Amino acid sequence: MLPLCFKMIKSFYKILAFYCCTILLIFPNCKSSKQLCCEASEVISYSQHPRMNENRFEIDSSINISHIRKKYSENPINRALGYFHFTKNEKNYLSYINVSMDSLIFINIIDSTDFHRSVITNYLNKGDAYNCRIINDTLHLINNRTFIYTQLKIHEDFSLTKIFILDLSKIINFKGLYLFGNYFIDKNIEFSYPHLVLTYGDFKTGNNNGKSVYFVIDIKTGDFKKRLDFPDKYKNCELRTPYSISEKINKDYIVTVFPKSDELFCWNIQTGTIKHEEHNFNFVSEFMCFHRDMNRNLAAARKYDLNDEDNSNLIYNGKYIYLIKRLRKETKNEPTKAAVLVFNDSLKHVGSIFPEYEAWPRMSFPYKNGIVLFGSNTYKAYYYVFE
Repeated sequence: MLPLCFKMIKSFYKILAFYCCTILLIFPNCKSSKQLCCEASEVISYSQHPRMNENRFEIDSSINISHIRKKYSENPINRALGYFHFTKNEKNYLSYINVSMDSLIFINIIDSTDFHRSVITNYLNKGDAYNCRIINDTLHLINNRTFIYTQLKIHEDFSLTKIFILDLSKIINFKGLYLFGNYFIDKNIEFSYPHLVLTYGDFKTGNNNGKSVYFVIDIKTGDFKKRLDFPDKYKNCELRTPYSISEKINKDYIVTVFPKSDELFCWNIQTGTIKHEEHNFNFVSEFMCFHRDMNRNLAAARKYDLNDEDNSNLIYNGKYIYLIKRLRKETKNEPTKAAVLVFNDSLKHVGSIFPEYEAWPRMSFPYKNGIVLFGSNTYKAYYYVFE
């Protein structure tokens, strides 16, 4: 009887030691809630994520996009100015700016022979960062150092002509403030004449966020307002990605999501009034904050890169709003996968799509009556429809 008790006690301490080691591995140097705040918890693998069992339909077909990889190698992006989706005559293009060539590149997603390079002269300074986005047939380009805002019209032959130039620093005092560039995503600009909507940050705060998210500038009168507040967790959380992701659903309203918060807001561009908001996604995301000390802690930084599960993109395609999430990984060799949460115009969660393929969540675009999601190797893209 006594030896059996000793064996049980020994087994208990082995189990206790295992859990203690696991906690230390998952939370290295975790001395305060500020280091790993928000909703960090144990690793949840892809297969363990909650699913919706009803209203989930998926039509997928693969698209060969190996020609995009080839064209990109011949015309590299050079600087992180973001990728854009551009539609002309019902043809879909991947577009980006090549700074060294002073060019705007257009690569047809389907047709490998359909390629265009449009020269941008006198509008790019090779040493500066930019915020840029294509909206309809217009390239919106903002120099994040000089705050010069340029609109360029994209013509039928893909040539570019200037619409107008505006010095935003004459409207807003940017001292201590900054505009988000396209380092992570291309949806930091919205435009609905005469309103220009920009995501900004504040260097004077501990987490580089201001209280508000957007400047809404009337380019006709020169008036501007600050619109929409950051989620509460952003006030106490240092973030690598403190920007917002926006998608205009009509001329009056924008839908906004934040990479680190499961909240959707539909708000009026002119008044700032929130029309709809949603906080119940029927999906538990695993967000992590990023403390500056992590930059000096390789294990903690690796844990962040593997386990952080952010909102990567927001797409409106006329009927549904698609929120694309990057799912966490258990090991660095595990393929990156995504979840696609689907909402109606009232921001009600109506279903989910869980692609089985490797994915590049930020490389996702509206396509036909659904979305296309690039594979992480950029050889294939996958087309999904929610019905």
